[in-house]
Amino acid sequence: MAAPASQDPFNKPGFSIQSSATDTDGVSSVIFDLKASGQPAPGATRLNITGTLSAQIAAGTKQFTVDNLEMKTNIAFNLGDLPLTISNVGTNRNAWKAKDYKYSVTFSSGHDLATISGLEFYDAQGNKIDANKSMWGGGFLGYMMQYDIKQTVDRVKIVATCWQDLKTVAVPIAIQTGIGLGNR
Repeated sequence: MAAPASQDPFNKPGFSIQSSATDTDGVSSVIFDLKASGQPAPGATRLNITGTLSAQIAAGTKQFTVDNLEMKTNIAFNLGDLPLTISNVGTNRNAWKAKDYKYSVTFSSGHDLATISGLEFYDAQGNKIDANKSMWGGGFLGYMMQYDIKQTVDRVKIVATCWQDLKTVAVPIAIQTGIGLGNR
């Protein structure tokens, strides 16, 4: 049994998810946020959550390599059949978050970039360039992803790991748990 619904326009029932980029130790996080329309009724002892969770799955991965790519704005290239454009190269505007990554490169496409699992960058001598995916997103106006990098280079080799046969599946969920509200 639930208490009356909240009248707060920012407290609408629903489900949201937040994820972080993988940090330098290879750790990433996901936060699931469930919002109810009101508080549990006094004396409530159980919480029931039911619904459908959408998850993306893939059959595997495949690597694509782009050799000798000029790191310059408006350079277009393909990862397999996925067209990309370098939309910005320069000083990392978010360097205050990752002080060691003073430069960034932003890739844009009219296609969803969810198929890209990760990118690795190499200099002309074949040395791996330290880089972290820091931002990504998009929708009907296009898609983007930004990588923060430790050094500037004129040309790079990019090795992209891309998901193959990526699809979205619906997974039913039903969670029932006890809650310790007791007498309030």
